[in-house]
Amino acid sequence: MLYDLPFGKSHKYLNHGVAGGILGNWGLSSIVTVSTGFPLNIAAGADRSNTGHGYDRPNGVSGASLSLDSSQRSTAEWFNIQAVACNPWAPMETSAATR
Repeated sequence: MLYDLPFGKSHKYLNHGVAGGILGNWGLSSIVTVSTGFPLNIAAGADRSNTGHGYDRPNGVSGASLSLDSSQRSTAEWFNIQAVACNPWAPMETSAATR
């Protein structure tokens, strides 16, 4: 916890009564995430699922790693393209059960 608010039992303000019981003993904290590099967003380039929501994200291939060794990286292939596969065309079908 980064900061304990000064309200509630054994604190400077609202240390007794109903208001102190409800508003007391709260604290403030934060979560910080730090990363480097450019974000990676892989898109299929087409609405393959026929949902009308734009470009689909490809599926991950089981057992394949998206990372490449630095010796294998080039400007044409920075990550393992074999680790992703396009979705099948139009899997969102209407059946009698969903109508």
